[in-house]
Amino acid sequence: MKTILLALLLCSSVLAEEAKTLPPLPSSVTLKNGYVLKNVSVVRWDKDAVVLKHSAGVDPVRFDGMTPEVKAVFLANAEVGLAQKQADQVLNNRISAAITRHALIVGMTPEQAIQSWGKPDEINASPGREQWIYNRESIENTVYVYFNNGKLSSWQAKK
Repeated sequence: MKTILLALLLCSSVLAEEAKTLPPLPSSVTLKNGYVLKNVSVVRWDKDAVVLKHSAGVDPVRFDGMTPEVKAVFLANAEVGLAQKQADQVLNNRISAAITRHALIVGMTPEQAIQSWGKPDEINASPGREQWIYNRESIENTVYVYFNNGKLSSWQAKK
């Protein structure tokens, strides 16, 4: 488990560092057939394509269907996108397993924490931060769960 967490942290720091040096993705994409997709954002990265949301809908676009200039920018970003997709899948698998075990892990959303532990007894909120309080009589502890920007960041138990 510690190895997976270290790998995720390392992957996150590498992705953050690489994102600083990568060319920005274009807001419009011209395909080889002349069709232009406008207001583009990436939905999902795949090995030989990218799923793009654009002003006319959502479509998978193969890299070999892009103009050479656009393809070069997307391919430069594809490795980071695929690494992020893999890291997200690992985290999602860990979160699903934690919910099944009624455990908490860093990275859960508030909804996932409720699925795992139920609603807290008390919530203290400030902009971007929340402290949830669970009074666990069965183990004679009070557990404080902390969220930053909608993600579980830590927890602690006090008697």
